[in-house]
Amino acid sequence: MKVLWIVNIPFGPMMELVGLKGDNPSGSWLNAALNEFIGDSSIEVCVATTWKSSQFCYTTRNNVSYCILPGGPPARYNSQSSKNAKLWATLRDRFSPDVIHVWGTEFRHGYHAMCVMNEVPAIIYMQGLLDSIARYYVSGLSRKEQLLCRGLRELLTVNPVEKVRLQYEKRAKCESLMIARAKNVIVENDWCAAHCTAIAEDCQIFRSKLPVREEFYHCEWSLSRMQPFSIMCNTSGYPIKGLHMLIKALSLIVKKYPNVVLKIPGDSFTSAKGLLGKIRARMGYSRLIRYLIDHYGLCGNVKFLGCVPTSQMFAQEMATANVFVMPSSIENHSSTLIEAMIVGVPCVASDVGGISELITHGKTGFLYRFEEYELLAHYVAQIFSDRALAAKIGSQTMTEMRRQRQSEGIKTEFLAFYEQVMKKKPRITI
Repeated sequence: MKVLWIVNIPFGPMMELVGLKGDNPSGSWLNAALNEFIGDSSIEVCVATTWKSSQFCYTTRNNVSYCILPGGPPARYNSQSSKNAKLWATLRDRFSPDVIHVWGTEFRHGYHAMCVMNEVPAIIYMQGLLDSIARYYVSGLSRKEQLLCRGLRELLTVNPVEKVRLQYEKRAKCESLMIARAKNVIVENDWCAAHCTAIAEDCQIFRSKLPVREEFYHCEWSLSRMQPFSIMCNTSGYPIKGLHMLIKALSLIVKKYPNVVLKIPGDSFTSAKGLLGKIRARMGYSRLIRYLIDHYGLCGNVKFLGCVPTSQMFAQEMATANVFVMPSSIENHSSTLIEAMIVGVPCVASDVGGISELITHGKTGFLYRFEEYELLAHYVAQIFSDRALAAKIGSQTMTEMRRQRQSEGIKTEFLAFYEQVMKKKPRITI
């Protein structure tokens, strides 16, 4: 069997093809999934994406092929280009896939590939739902806060937050076309399944748990190693990740715990270096975050971690947190939350999307309504104040999540999915 994986980012050996270095945390589940296929001679996998490359690049390592197609990054890909269509045709002729597996609906390059290789059956792994992102993009942002996202330059243009929301709305139309064309999707929860069947009633639903990088299984949270009164959150670069709501919760937590520290993955919005960095820090959503941190006097309580170079270091950093918070306005399945639960960090998460299928409230963490940052603050303070509760939640979280993720393996599941897609069996009910 020959399977073509179409991804959104270069990872592994692909990074060398485009001159990138280091570990790419954004491809965490891709690395974990692909590792199961390496060394199996019964299946050939080709991983492909588009990028800023002047030529068609193709290499093979450990029975896995990697391909970079010119055409720019997926976010800037031109699906109307006949030249780009010919490149997908070149890959089709060279690799001759039996199945196309598209990882995510975020960009048009996957849809373009399916159109060019129309005769090859396709299946989509649902990483997120653009329609829902557009729907909840400005959640928790008042009119005043949306205006605060506008710098001097942006006063002359459309609201930058609304502009991005409209872009997601536009991209969601392509997402619907992709699901309707493939008619086969892999989901993790009922929420995602319901949305996919609402888009294409006859699509076939397959179930699979998101794979987790091995490094997170080798790191375990404990009371002795964690830093008291420390909070770690997920990525924070745009509104749906809910950092603005977490900062509001932090303004309440700090009253009782003045030494609390919020650790945020990514570059600092408050101490940007260089001209370009300072310009970016004063534009869009980052401008609002700067304002909120200053407004609530939280500069001494917020620490930006920058780019953590390896997944092992990220897992170790996560294991030192007193609590992990996922404050998003919408999530399908949060890979960072799952990783935190695998490590055993006590977690507090907004009850959005498919998150309620990950956390059992009061047992393996706490859930709250996204808008209710007061309740978020309450649960974080509860974990801070009760070490026995923190230890209990952490232990139950790690045990349950590791039990959930133990299966025959992603490879076994995916091979069964691919076989069904090729045979075009009837739709599985949900």
